[in-house]
Amino acid sequence: MMKIKYIISIESKLEQNILMGRIISKLEDEYYIIVDKSIDTVLFKDDSWQIRPQNKIFSKIDKGKFEVSALDYGKLITITYYVSFLPEVVTTTILVVISIVVQNYFVILISMPLLIQLLVRISTLKSVINQMLKRLAI
Repeated sequence: MMKIKYIISIESKLEQNILMGRIISKLEDEYYIIVDKSIDTVLFKDDSWQIRPQNKIFSKIDKGKFEVSALDYGKLITITYYVSFLPEVVTTTILVVISIVVQNYFVILISMPLLIQLLVRISTLKSVINQMLKRLAI
């Protein structure tokens, strides 16, 4: 699938069981589906069929993985998450084909808001994930 992968880490002095509890609680509060969990890993994905406001769409991860690993002086929380850009690519491709067929290249301009929306979503997700990690680590 067409997905962009991001990895963000933060350190914490909390115990592993407390961190894992906070991670699971946060994912459940945000209505993510927990696919798998172990002592130090939680795999989750978004319920893409869930009805939600537009501002929530920008702050939702398609799927991801939390890992808690030991450091000499605490724990390291790492989230690996993926952002799908398939809808934007498919829509843009369809618009390009339409513009070539009808020989009106202004049709391509319709795809610009979709691409801008993707860029806004990616930057919004980075800040949302950083804030979430900071809250989990305290």
